[in-house]
Amino acid sequence: MTDRNLFPPLAALRAFEAVGRLGGVRRAAKELSIDHAVVSRHVRSLEAWVGIPLVVRNQLGYDLTELGEILSSADMCCDDGHSKCHWRLAEG
Repeated sequence: MTDRNLFPPLAALRAFEAVGRLGGVRRAAKELSIDHAVVSRHVRSLEAWVGIPLVVRNQLGYDLTELGEILSSADMCCDDGHSKCHWRLAEG
């Protein structure tokens, strides 16, 4: 596995974080100033990278799955680019 495959794409992480925080793809798209289809594609690519569903659609927007909640509570810390990145669960 190359270093590139060790970490998910940053754009996908940003989109996922915004969807989780704002509860909707369109709201996330507005905040990120990108099209809602791009946000959806980023979230799907992150789900494919992780290998599990991270969000579920509901009547009002989107909710994070249990594992999506865990991922959203993790901080990605990078000391020196992606070569020294690691995940840290936020203490709460």
